[in-house]
Amino acid sequence: MAFQGFEQKYLKKSISKIFAEISEHLSGLMKINTEVQYIDGTKLEANAYKNSFVYKTRVLHAQERLWQRITESIILLNQEYGYNYRYQQKYSSQEIGYIVQYLMEVMVREEIVLQYGKGKRKHEFQRAYDMFLGYALKLKEYEENVFICGERNSYSKTDWDATMMNTKYDYYNQTGVSKPCYNLQIGVSGGIVMNAGLYQTPGDTKTFIPFMEQFYQVHGYYPKWPITDAGYGS
Repeated sequence: MAFQGFEQKYLKKSISKIFAEISEHLSGLMKINTEVQYIDGTKLEANAYKNSFVYKTRVLHAQERLWQRITESIILLNQEYGYNYRYQQKYSSQEIGYIVQYLMEVMVREEIVLQYGKGKRKHEFQRAYDMFLGYALKLKEYEENVFICGERNSYSKTDWDATMMNTKYDYYNQTGVSKPCYNLQIGVSGGIVMNAGLYQTPGDTKTFIPFMEQFYQVHGYYPKWPITDAGYGS
């Protein structure tokens, strides 16, 4: 809240604009050649629970398996009750929700009372209703997971902006597994930080171009000699 109050009360310009003006002023005083820029990145661990990750590939595979189960259930539903629900390779939560709604309407019309708890015997319509309701809720969860991931392969449930990244192995703490992180990129000229940015991509190969574009938008030119390690060109 202290940072937010400072930004609202005292900042007249954006932080990126202020940062650019300070770096330009310092580089001018020190007569630094800003055409030469050394660029490197590091991973910052997010303040998120490390075991709260969601991987898109796992979600997509689970979604495909669920679609197969739904197809089998729709075929059985049509055979047992003479319905004509169309089955396909993929389903949305909304499509399955229509089946759930219809089954509920049937139970209301037939005055079927929902039974839950130990020793309670469920009506066959309620069993079908519960099954398809579970399908719809699970599909909705998978759809939200894929939407949050976007173009990324993963995210953390406790920090949606963080991406699971492989960190450097720490021999003493036995840490080298994937953790929710941000990819911090910094460009330095003569000891002055001229450019900085946070990215959601685990590697550096996809950050170089947007990092240079960010510098151009602020300063109006590209460094003639951006220097990086081999990781940016792999």
